Amino acid sequence: MDHLELARATFNKTWEYLDRDDRSEEDDREMAAMALASRYHWRQVGEPKNHSISDWQVSRVFAVLGDAPMALSFGKACLETAIEAELAPFYVGFGHEAVARAAALAGDAEERDTHLAEARKQAAAVEDAEERRMLTDALGTIA
Repeated sequence: MDHLELARATFNKTWEYLDRDDRSEEDDREMAAMALASRYHWRQVGEPKNHSISDWQVSRVFAVLGDAPMALSFGKACLETAIEAELAPFYVGFGHEAVARAAALAGDAEERDTHLAEARKQAAAVEDAEERRMLTDALGTIA
């Protein structure tokens, strides 16, 4: 397999773990490993969009695992890449979503609310209805 095949395979495997409700501790470790492996391989062959998405996925994995500092670190990396690369509102919005989710986990209501508001602004600018729904649905799960 080459980097592109590995990037895709590990990204998809990470989603399989994220979608499961019955993960064991070993599954959680594997999920984190898969997300980080995917990020590594996307860095070898991907473009800024892939980098942003892979950082978002790693942030989500760490949020699911309850690790706020790691979720925040990768969420900020996702957002930074999306802004610097001038990606579409969908990607910038998900960058804000990742930071908001990590901030909520960390108990930082001010940062959560700031990034939720920014993510909602970006969502309003997303032209594709399905992408806009994906982003708004994700925002609705942040407490």
